[in-house]
Amino acid sequence: MYPWLWWWSPSFNFPFSGAVNQDIETDWFSDEITPESGDATIERKVFRDVASYGTQLGLLNEAVLALAQELDSDTLENNKALRRLKTLQEQVQQVKNQTQAQARTRAKKILDQLVEEDPDYLASLLESYATKIRAASHATNNGDNQVSEVS
Repeated sequence: MYPWLWWWSPSFNFPFSGAVNQDIETDWFSDEITPESGDATIERKVFRDVASYGTQLGLLNEAVLALAQELDSDTLENNKALRRLKTLQEQVQQVKNQTQAQARTRAKKILDQLVEEDPDYLASLLESYATKIRAASHATNNGDNQVSEVS
């Protein structure tokens, strides 16, 4: 049945053929949460439902810098680690500002295009957003009033 030298015969597979071993996971966007990082289930829930790592680190940075300024006004200038933390915080804010400016530029470009191509749709779109903005502004103002009444 077997040809001579059957043990030597090479195995050749065309693309998308042959043995394929591949892990298929649905958590494509959470590669940074590995099983070695404590309880991965808790980490994933905190990351998705409570706060991302960036948000958590941002709050810690703000808290450390605020505490440093409360202790001594010269502490921030004299401590190298606190200066680096302040610089890091400023660089993060700069990235956020640049990203926001780019988003605004893209939005304006799209709105300018809609003015030319479909002004009726743009008018209805802006009206729907005006309603949403009034509702959000009303909710924010009510929340601010409640906070000021409590304090």
